[in-house]
Amino acid sequence: MTNYKDDADKVIAAEKQHIGEGKETDTKRIGLAFSGGGIRSASFSMGLTQSLVADGKLAKMDYLSTVSGGGFLGSSLTWFLSQKSSDG
Repeated sequence: MTNYKDDADKVIAAEKQHIGEGKETDTKRIGLAFSGGGIRSASFSMGLTQSLVADGKLAKMDYLSTVSGGGFLGSSLTWFLSQKSSDG
């Protein structure tokens, strides 16, 4: 019989380890969510993202969640950040 709680605990521990690299163990995690609403949502999310970058706060985000129109910007941001990190 599969113990799903043990499996979930393993996944959560692995994610905490990955996200926690360079952070104290008890540091709170910060998430960013881009809502749905088509191109209006993507445009709003872009303005928010530009503001977070200008304030140096985007780098402090641990999680990104998107839905619908917010996914346009979320997928672009994820791609951009993955290119930046692979450059060295």
